[in-house]
Amino acid sequence: MTHSIRISSALKAVELRQEPPPLIIGERLNTQGSKKAKEMVLNNDYDGLIDLARAQVEDGAHCIDVCVATTERADELETMRLLRKD
Repeated sequence: MTHSIRISSALKAVELRQEPPPLIIGERLNTQGSKKAKEMVLNNDYDGLIDLARAQVEDGAHCIDVCVATTERADELETMRLLRKD
């Protein structure tokens, strides 16, 4: 049986095929696992977050795991919108 690789958001899944494998996912832009990313979100440091994402791509990441949820704030959707604008 052949399995496909997919990435997803809350709205849709996208099938990926990385040649040659493996598919590398940068996870440093996730507030749940990165203290640095969480501090940047809490300080509204969108330029720093963008730089963090770019550095992962430059280091070879094909996808970026973006999570800006924190227990300290309830504005995750607005934070994602602002991050997307940069």
